[in-house]
Amino acid sequence: MMPLGMNYLEICRALSSDDLRSPETIELRIAFLLAAVSADLGSGGCEGDATAAARAVLGRLGGPDALAVASASQLEAAGLSPYAAHRVWLALDLARTLDAFERQRVDTPAHVVLLARRMGWSTAEQETFVVASLDTRQGLVGADVIAVGSVNGVEVHPREVFRAAIRRGASGVVLLHNHPSGDPTPSDDDIDLTRRLVAAGHALGIPVVDHVVVTRTSDHVSLAQRRPALFELEVET
Repeated sequence: MMPLGMNYLEICRALSSDDLRSPETIELRIAFLLAAVSADLGSGGCEGDATAAARAVLGRLGGPDALAVASASQLEAAGLSPYAAHRVWLALDLARTLDAFERQRVDTPAHVVLLARRMGWSTAEQETFVVASLDTRQGLVGADVIAVGSVNGVEVHPREVFRAAIRRGASGVVLLHNHPSGDPTPSDDDIDLTRRLVAAGHALGIPVVDHVVVTRTSDHVSLAQRRPALFELEVET
């Protein structure tokens, strides 16, 4: 059992060890976070007494699953002050909102453009190459910046692209990068890179769904729409 006297930084470091990834340890981490956010469960927020109080609150709520959907009034009934209950509820709502954003659909080029705009990639001053990892329903699992280049080019290696996708357990990927010049027309290098990444994804069982070139305006090009043959590989029989 992990000592309750450990501070939060120490427990986060300890959680990186595979042998500590147990439900009990995860619940202890949730208790640390609850103590830190609520700010009135004991001295120091992340010390042993605060964590013990937070675990008691978790127990009265019914565990982490109940905490995830708890209202401010339920948090207060479980032992938090009105102020702390409101703070924790706001933190939970923020977590739910971020999760919904992370798992938004990216099944059209317009969705990809919106994602690039929200994340600031479309207005970057250097070409920025991003891989968006998808689940089986083309929901966004996560997006990773693979490379940042110059104003007119970026060097990308398939290994880095699919390393990020495999790490996220992707069922497919959408590629995107920006053209700071404002002209979304794909270059010959863009087309060649797309061809190589499609082939690599086919070999790995992680299909490349699209490669979208974005700009700081709404102008964009979907290679899946403009050059659909790039995404069609002959299957040997």
